[in-house]
Amino acid sequence: GGCNAVLRHLCEAHAELRPLYPAEPRARAAVDTALDFCCTVLRRSLREAAYPALGLGEDPERAAQARCRLPDAARVLEGLLAPFLAQGFLGSAEPTIADLAVVPCLLAFPALG
Repeated sequence: GGCNAVLRHLCEAHAELRPLYPAEPRARAAVDTALDFCCTVLRRSLREAAYPALGLGEDPERAAQARCRLPDAARVLEGLLAPFLAQGFLGSAEPTIADLAVVPCLLAFPALG
């Protein structure tokens, strides 16, 4: 969650970054939903799935369970944001901080099988 707070703060504090965090309430809500879901579900599942493969975790069964949850997490995120994805990015017609947070998580899925 802390990294999302930093992203939000940077956009609020620096005028040149404000377009990355839409002011329009519906678009901002979509960005916030994606950021929070990424932090609470996607990153946790990725961490649980990847750490054992990197020799950082001790429970391969937990990692396997986490890998099984990843497609469900991606489907939930897609469902939450489907109305906004038609615009091309998460919550906006332009890239947002949600895109910067979520895309790296999604790109990690194939590496975890």
